[in-house]
Amino acid sequence: MLLSAIIAGVLGGAALAQTPDADERLLTQHQVAVDEAGLLRFFRDRTLRSEQVDALKADLRELGSARFNVREKAAANLVKAGLNAKALLLEIAQNPATDLEIGRRAELCLRQIDDGQEVALAQAAARVLARRKPPEAAAALINYVPFAGDPQILHAVQDALNVVTVIDGRVDTTVLQAVHDPHANKRTAAGVALVRAGGLMQKAAVSHLLEDRSIKVRLPITMALVEKEDKEAVPILIERLGDVPVDQIWQVADLLERIAGDKGPGVYPSSRAPPAKVRAAWQQWWVANAATVDLAKLAKGPAYLGYTLISQMGAKTSAGSVLELRPDRSKHWEIPNLSYPVDARVIGPNRVLIAEYLGRRVTERDFEGKILWEVPMEMPIACQRTAEGDTFIATRRQLAIVDADKRTTFSHPFQNGSISAAHRTRDGQIVFVASTGQCHWLDAQGREQKSFPVGYIYPLGGSIEVLSNRRLLAPLFRDGKVAEFDADGKMVWHTAVQSPVSATRLPNGHTLVITMSSLVVELDRDGQIVWRHSTEGRAWRARGR
Repeated sequence: MLLSAIIAGVLGGAALAQTPDADERLLTQHQVAVDEAGLLRFFRDRTLRSEQVDALKADLRELGSARFNVREKAAANLVKAGLNAKALLLEIAQNPATDLEIGRRAELCLRQIDDGQEVALAQAAARVLARRKPPEAAAALINYVPFAGDPQILHAVQDALNVVTVIDGRVDTTVLQAVHDPHANKRTAAGVALVRAGGLMQKAAVSHLLEDRSIKVRLPITMALVEKEDKEAVPILIERLGDVPVDQIWQVADLLERIAGDKGPGVYPSSRAPPAKVRAAWQQWWVANAATVDLAKLAKGPAYLGYTLISQMGAKTSAGSVLELRPDRSKHWEIPNLSYPVDARVIGPNRVLIAEYLGRRVTERDFEGKILWEVPMEMPIACQRTAEGDTFIATRRQLAIVDADKRTTFSHPFQNGSISAAHRTRDGQIVFVASTGQCHWLDAQGREQKSFPVGYIYPLGGSIEVLSNRRLLAPLFRDGKVAEFDADGKMVWHTAVQSPVSATRLPNGHTLVITMSSLVVELDRDGQIVWRHSTEGRAWRARGR
């Protein structure tokens, strides 16, 4: 979990969007001083001394005691220590070499730890500290890393470290020393911060981490160097496909896809293409393309702004609207008086594509609502603008592509039931889920390549999304979960969500979900809620940009 949080920082994911006043107000309400000294004290007070760490480790060992009362006392001490013990407990619980019984007891302790307001307070303190930039900020943060105890906190601390590690050209010496620390998370946070803050000038200081004994360190450092346009790190990133944990392969594949654009090898991890085969394909691609690859394009890609686009029905009327929220959840713009807008996508500056189900049309509008392009379509449920400038549209009975002149250039009727959700990939493949819960995968010519069951997708407003690693993200309404399926239809990840209607993956690796109760939630990779927002009307779809 902590690896996911660090990688999210490497990928440039924005910290949780809060206004400075909101952060300081939250801290003040909980008696946390918001001056420089108070913020530094917040993290120093939560950084354990060596003797305190030794005491917690002794309790961890006693979880395996043969004596019941010793085990119970050790568990009580660990639960009482709260977040200070959480990171140590996670290491035990997630280590495959841990004795099964000790691992089980560690899991029980983790379930009993009440984070309370600590996560939100630590995130807010990190953000304010990054804005203030006192000279001791980097040292306080890097020393706190082993005790962060929660991926959300670690993410916020990493974001802050990326800001304060180099100030006025001076590199913090504590961070420089931390790249050799025994603690893997500390080495990682220090290495990522040095690259993020100092660029390739700090490559020599972190290069040994590329050969670190822990993939928890090797992967984030490799990704940070690649995103700082270090071409020498790209073949190393490709090598990571062979040693990265299965649930992290998508991070590597996504970054490689961003580098390759539409010229990648088109091979994705599955039972038919194991990591070694995928790695070999990318290695061949690199040999053929290394001389012409321009890593500067990574920086030129669209930045994640933290805006949230929502399509919804009115609270008391069938008229609906499409609106966008700023990072602080205030309204950025809204287009009212739409007829069942079940899907919408921002497709450029001041441009949004909208599918109106009962309006029987797909329109392109500016943010004021003026119609710039319109095509009639019988009850559309999904719309996308393609890289070629055409528009992909799914209805309950048909998949279609319409060009800029409103000519239908592709049509694929579906007669075995109805279509609940559909998505077109960048390379022209089309994936849809029928009302039966069966997923159908078509090539660019509409020929079915495979199909497999995924589960019930809500038929009005429901969504699916094919991720860059060819995993399918699906909100399973009746199952009460949002899940990912690999290319063979095997569920490889899921998180519990009550009655999810739509789901989309954000650039920061989190998942944005709409529930039947019209709640918009952003979930981290561990299924923890990052933020939530209740809409005024009946929400169908949410997307981030």
